[in-house]
Amino acid sequence: TLSLRHKSQPATHKQLPNSTPAMPPDFLLPFGPFHVVVQHLPIGLLFGVWVLECFARKTGKGINAPLAWLHTALLLATAATIALGIAYQSQGGYGSEIDKHRQWGLLFGAGLLASHLLFWLDTIVRHGLTRVFYILTLTLTTVALVVSGHLGGELIHGKGFLLKPFEKAAEQTVQPAPEKPPSPRENPAPAKSIDTVLPAPPKNTLEIQAPAEKARRPASQADAPDTVALFHAARTVFERNCFACHGSTRKKGGYRLDTRQALFTPGKSDIAPILAGNPNQSHIIQRMTLPREHDEAMPPIEKDPVPASDIEAVRAWILAGAYWPTDVEIRAAADSFKDHGNAATDQLLAAISATGVKAEYNAWGDDSVRIDLAVVHPGQLNSALEALRQFGPELVWLDTSNLELPDSFFEDLAGYASLQRLHLDGTNVTDDRLRHIGLLKQLQYLNLHNTRITDQSLRPIQYLPALRKLYLGATDVSEQAIDALRQARPGLQIVHRPPAPILGSTGPAQPGRR
Repeated sequence: TLSLRHKSQPATHKQLPNSTPAMPPDFLLPFGPFHVVVQHLPIGLLFGVWVLECFARKTGKGINAPLAWLHTALLLATAATIALGIAYQSQGGYGSEIDKHRQWGLLFGAGLLASHLLFWLDTIVRHGLTRVFYILTLTLTTVALVVSGHLGGELIHGKGFLLKPFEKAAEQTVQPAPEKPPSPRENPAPAKSIDTVLPAPPKNTLEIQAPAEKARRPASQADAPDTVALFHAARTVFERNCFACHGSTRKKGGYRLDTRQALFTPGKSDIAPILAGNPNQSHIIQRMTLPREHDEAMPPIEKDPVPASDIEAVRAWILAGAYWPTDVEIRAAADSFKDHGNAATDQLLAAISATGVKAEYNAWGDDSVRIDLAVVHPGQLNSALEALRQFGPELVWLDTSNLELPDSFFEDLAGYASLQRLHLDGTNVTDDRLRHIGLLKQLQYLNLHNTRITDQSLRPIQYLPALRKLYLGATDVSEQAIDALRQARPGLQIVHRPPAPILGSTGPAQPGRR
């Protein structure tokens, strides 16, 4: 239950129309992480091209051999960088935040190809006009590279990472240390920090009563189950919402949340994520409770916000001392819990997990189940769906992102009466296949991003009483139908943004990962 959530699209799944860019060949996928290394080659080679153009341009007839070799190497390095980037995108856990980086990267590749052709045309023709077009294209290509590189840097290091050191230095300059301590009657303005944009939290009497020594002490045998339960609940929140950007494969902003040492280690902002015993001053709580439009909000606005219940689970764990139990304590505490699951459900989870599907109990001490079909092993989808049919009211969370699903799956949806969260984004769902969804009376979250549904699908959706959030981006649903749904269900949050065009696509809409 503490494993790293790793989403990838199996190669055997049919690529849908109007979906993400075509996947690279299977043999290239393991080399995806090399994109981080290879991407520096085009930068250096393009710089070399500009140096030769400015200071060693050959004006006579014939080919400028060094410049020609640089152009050829630059084109090949760029092709490799783009191919590896597409491969890495499929396994990097990125959402729609990567769309702009990918688009500018493709624009850079297209511009580079055009400048390469114009270079040879100018070499052959030696005409002033071809020279102008060549330099103009090379300039625009350089701009695209700078923008793409900056967006890629923000994916790794966070938004505004280039300016944060200057902002920090400016704050230190503007706020010198006072010459003497302020008197008790003075009320100096607090230093500018992330806290200034947070609403004042209510006083928590439990926090006042908890001594620091007790909060930080190891759990005893008597209180081990409660301590481990709090840890497991918080760890599950990190796994669901944070590990994709702050785990073993990515350390955005220099932060990791998947190990004990990293969780209490400051990142590039020199602030530790957790301050044991003090949730309100813990950086991770501050970032999760910021307004969604704030640049420092986590997760970023492109992704789902952390539910309030999950934030409270992390807050409770920090308040109790943020204790990280040993493996022995975890096993001992697990043995002390009662009524957690049952033997029959355990067998069902084991059976469906054998197909590569990620299946687990939804929470500590809860019999409900969450299943991620999107990570099924190639060729095992039918077996996974057969095993899925054995689940009934235990199933509350189901992810089928980017799968080609049979009609029988959509007919089976009505049998999952307790389902609260359903991901159908990128699947082959249609209006007719979605007609059974009206029976899911407890459904709170529905993701239909990047599907071929139309206005007709909003009829059964409109009458889902518990629905709170609906994703309709990159679909064929009209703005008029969405406006009508908003009027009929004013409390329903509808996420619908027109898709950005992707170079070379002929489809009417372009998707992004959620």
